[in-house]
Amino acid sequence: MLSTSGAVAKLLALQVFCLVVILSRLLSSALLRRQLPALIIMPRYLFAPRAAALDRIAFDSIGGLGQAFKTSLTATAIRLVDLDQFSGFVISHTPSGRKWFARSPSVPRHWFPREDLDVKSFAFGVQFGGRSDDGAPRKMSADAWFDRPGAARFTVREQTVRVARDETVSLVIIDDKGMLEDR
Repeated sequence: MLSTSGAVAKLLALQVFCLVVILSRLLSSALLRRQLPALIIMPRYLFAPRAAALDRIAFDSIGGLGQAFKTSLTATAIRLVDLDQFSGFVISHTPSGRKWFARSPSVPRHWFPREDLDVKSFAFGVQFGGRSDDGAPRKMSADAWFDRPGAARFTVREQTVRVARDETVSLVIIDDKGMLEDR
């Protein structure tokens, strides 16, 4: 026999599950459909402390965090960006160009990633050149990622991995505080 509090908890859990299913079907954006489950599977109060304990922002440590939550590398990276665990972007590309991106709240909105992959970026070699995944983030000029006057004054760190036959995902990490203050 269930106690009253146990029955209420089960009913509440069922209602939350139904709400998630309904909202997921109503949302038209693929990115939003991915974010809603992240809020449930990787809630801030559980995710943020583990994310803060990462020794570095790189796909290997993000993959380990994802294993703890049983989430994909991409979903885990997006959650890190959404919670502003690092300043930067997660950007997906296919041979046709940028598919989607997620930006940290700390990054000014005028920093908008290029539609295409610049040949100077390491991501270009992974997407088009048959290069293997980057083992760690590497420094490069920000103008490889941003079509904005003055971007060449800044550096970013980039790491790219292949997540599907025709799709790559890149971390673009902003360490230069001047880039976050630049207007």
